[in-house]
Amino acid sequence: MNKQTVSVIIPAYNAADCITEAIQSILTQSHIPEEIIVVDDGSIDATAEMVRNYPSVHYIYQSNAGAAKARNTGILAATGSWIALLDADDRWLPHKLHRQLELTSTNPKLLWVYSNFWIHDQGNNNKVLAHNPEVASEISGKTDFFSNYLHAYSAGIPVQTLTLMIQRQTLLDIDMFDPDLAWAQDADLALRLAYRYPKVGYIADPLAWYEHRRQGSIASQNRSNVELRCNFITRHLQLSQKHGCLREFQPCATRLLQRWIREISILDPKADTGRFIRDFADLLPRKLRMELCFRRRFGRLGSWCVDKYFQVKNRKYHKKTLKNSQ
Repeated sequence: MNKQTVSVIIPAYNAADCITEAIQSILTQSHIPEEIIVVDDGSIDATAEMVRNYPSVHYIYQSNAGAAKARNTGILAATGSWIALLDADDRWLPHKLHRQLELTSTNPKLLWVYSNFWIHDQGNNNKVLAHNPEVASEISGKTDFFSNYLHAYSAGIPVQTLTLMIQRQTLLDIDMFDPDLAWAQDADLALRLAYRYPKVGYIADPLAWYEHRRQGSIASQNRSNVELRCNFITRHLQLSQKHGCLREFQPCATRLLQRWIREISILDPKADTGRFIRDFADLLPRKLRMELCFRRRFGRLGSWCVDKYFQVKNRKYHKKTLKNSQ
């Protein structure tokens, strides 16, 4: 089998309003993949009819079981030696596959690659780069790979599934996506990959277009669930220790906790964010523990003051990264 054959997997659930754009973004690639598989996860809208307008697309229907199970179904059915993943409401830029295949051709030991991407906010029609190019360049040493994904993750350069391309056998070796997780299956997959295969290819140019998830999705429903987040950290403290990567994972856990504390404090001020301190005090810097206590003590007013500070800080960052990308 040709080492560079690619199967694209699209999990779809009630995606009739957007899946055409996703498929079109694949068919207009400068390198057309050998196979496109759409796994319909029990849709009750016109998703099937939309997909059947493309005879070259392999359509698979399954009863509703979640995105992780749908992706696994597609991976098992795939015939390509590489798997590329795209959600039904996102899309690729025209040279995505070409750039990644070019990278794997010149670096045959790479088992997985990803890239920067645009985040599109439908509310205000703004777009920002997901990753800071300066940080990515510093972590990679101005190369086209990270020697250890965990270092990139802790620095704020995480994988987003829509940019991921990975050898199919490697996915099988790590047991693919975990369908038992109710949340963050993609982050879980990338971390499990990194424990065994830390080196990962990375392209700093944006190669995809990410839309904020539609209201009502599983991801949005679980955004303020403290228990799920605590379970995720506990799971990966154990897994990273098992693979001898605990020291490298701990900064990742700290960064995740920092982001979640701020996010949940905005979404649900009544949530038990104090559990983060009770369970992971040794992972939280003193300033972050103080910030969390301030938010909890002064309620909405305290959170408003802290959030205003970070809004100004983030606005400056986004302006800078947008200017650098132009």
